[in-house]
Amino acid sequence: MVEAMPCDGSIYQACKYYELFQKAGFKQCAIITSYNPTTKDIKGESTVYTKMLNGKSAADFEKEVKDKFINEPAQMKLLIVVDKLLTGFDAPSATYLYLDKTMRDHSLFQAICRVNRLDGEDKEYGYIIDYCINKSLCQYCQ
Repeated sequence: MVEAMPCDGSIYQACKYYELFQKAGFKQCAIITSYNPTTKDIKGESTVYTKMLNGKSAADFEKEVKDKFINEPAQMKLLIVVDKLLTGFDAPSATYLYLDKTMRDHSLFQAICRVNRLDGEDKEYGYIIDYCINKSLCQYCQ
């Protein structure tokens, strides 16, 4: 089972990608972030993020989707992450990491290690894809 983690530079980018995946019918995805929506959020990310939580607390939602990503990969194939889970999160089946943000030093090393953990005989190595998926959403390409 192939799992992936797009790593975005902002909650705005993560929510835009989440919306695109949902509209395309790809429902086995979620956003993991330290984002805490406030009333001053005007770009729509608060609405997207709150809707995704579906009434659950962010902590409960995160625990649930991380468990699915690790133990039930068919139920959660894609974790869109923003400043979380790149260090200290062990999911050996995660095969792809899409970097859509600037990373360097220890953070980059940890991210590379994240997808290079072996998961049985089916996985020999992971893949790091380092590019901006959608330049109109990328804060570094504008």
